[in-house]
Amino acid sequence: MNRTAVKSTWTPLLVSPAANRFPRASTATALAWSDTWSKSVEELTKTIAELVPRIAKHGTFNFLLSNGQALWAHASTKLHYVLRQHPFTEVRLKDENITVNLAELNGPEDRLAIVVTEPLTTNENWVAMAPGEIKVFVDGSPLP
Repeated sequence: MNRTAVKSTWTPLLVSPAANRFPRASTATALAWSDTWSKSVEELTKTIAELVPRIAKHGTFNFLLSNGQALWAHASTKLHYVLRQHPFTEVRLKDENITVNLAELNGPEDRLAIVVTEPLTTNENWVAMAPGEIKVFVDGSPLP
């Protein structure tokens, strides 16, 4: 089973007094955005790439966004990712003296992309994303 997983608790986006600094979307814009999710990953990537600079100019804007088909990651300051697939190995956690055998937790058909601010393990090849870079993952693999 290929997977791009995001575990998150949803929180309303603009709930603080800082929300007043950002323009509110019109009803037409909100409806257009809701229709966006029916588009292809390529079309969504283009839309996201057009919107990100407008939002990022307000400050640090690292984010992960998923529609269930793809995972988009944007590095405003710093993000790292690692790809995991069969054959899975043991990994050593960076901040604890713990080793985890990923072969015991994943099957031969699994493929994962892990995206974090700082690398979590010491014996994997984490890829640092450049500031301003958007990376798209589908089925646990990055798109070119």
